[in-house]
Amino acid sequence: MTIRPGADWGHHGALPPNAPVVGSDAEVAGLVAEWAAAGRPPGGVTIGVLAGDLHRTIGAPPADRMTTPRAMVLPCDVAVATIDGVDHWFVAHMVAGDGPWFRGHTSVVMNAAFIGPANLGPKAHPGDGRLDITTGTLSWRDRRAARARYGSGTHLPHPGLITSRVASTELTFDRPVAVVLDGVSIGRARTIGIQVVPDALTVVA
Repeated sequence: MTIRPGADWGHHGALPPNAPVVGSDAEVAGLVAEWAAAGRPPGGVTIGVLAGDLHRTIGAPPADRMTTPRAMVLPCDVAVATIDGVDHWFVAHMVAGDGPWFRGHTSVVMNAAFIGPANLGPKAHPGDGRLDITTGTLSWRDRRAARARYGSGTHLPHPGLITSRVASTELTFDRPVAVVLDGVSIGRARTIGIQVVPDALTVVA
């Protein structure tokens, strides 16, 4: 169930014996894509996560906790980016734009809070049924100042950046830009449909 303000998220419980265990966001997204292609229903799969930006967002718990009753069992959203009629799944983030973040027109779509050490989605929560999107362009001076604040998430709010929290939207660029999902480049696109799938995955960590 999508988390409500003030409510607890998930519960304690160990990873089921035959559940897959992965160490990156891209691996999680790959499994989600396989399950979607096989027609498995959202919420019907459980996975152990050892590393990655989704793992960091849920507190980066130690690996040895996963198989104990102290592990957290968390319903997590995933997202799909539709480009030229093809669905591409991601679990942590999507970056659309060329060059360094916000040097040109850039959209950063966050389901998790982090991209590496950068807290680019300080309000993002992988269980709230929303994606946090930051879009805009910054001058060299503003990019330099923002880089110093990425780690704490205090680069937002900024007058040069527009933020929104959505369940679905369409992003359009003046020309095709590079698209990277969970750290993996998938090519270039000018128009990208974005949609969150609430509670599509149960994560144990």
